[in-house]
Amino acid sequence: MNAPLSPKARDAYRLWQLCFGDTDAFLSTYFSEVYRDDSTLIGYTEGVATTHLQYLPVELSSGGERLSVSYVVAVCTHPDYAGRGLMKEMLKEALRLARERGDVASLLLPAEDWLFDYYTRAVGYTPIPVAVTTTSLEAVLSESDPECEEATLIEYLTAVERASKAPQLLHSPALWRVVTEDYPTSEGYVLREHRTAEGKVNGALFYV
Repeated sequence: MNAPLSPKARDAYRLWQLCFGDTDAFLSTYFSEVYRDDSTLIGYTEGVATTHLQYLPVELSSGGERLSVSYVVAVCTHPDYAGRGLMKEMLKEALRLARERGDVASLLLPAEDWLFDYYTRAVGYTPIPVAVTTTSLEAVLSESDPECEEATLIEYLTAVERASKAPQLLHSPALWRVVTEDYPTSEGYVLREHRTAEGKVNGALFYV
């Protein structure tokens, strides 16, 4: 049974669901596994929760080092209060608090193309290409990950990220649990794992 949510978490939950339409099943898992009051900002207008974001403390692997960074998620404004410039100030506050926490960078993944320009203009984020789109099956099959074998999918995904030599945003096991539970519920999204004869996970495929 999940622990009761704090008043702040309840407001975050309701505004998140209003803006993004995520299911109670997903949000219950997220707020149980990942949510933190001290990494969440909520803005109020005349007593109404109108803006929300979370700046999660995570690590970025780069050149053999692990850097503390802020991973900004669920940036949203109540539909009735959109267009008033409320979010810009909240983003600035999140950057300030992340610096105070010791984070060396702030990262976010815009859900839509137009948001790249918004985040650049609003607070100075810079787009960085981190993936390649291809229709070549040969290119996909030629990709290789560090060789790992783990008892569970979560342990495997966590180990592969940490063993990779390429720069990686390192998901915590809790974040991976949320991702792997939610991914197969999205239309057109498929998650498959491969196991050895001994039953250990040694491969995973996220298909869109």
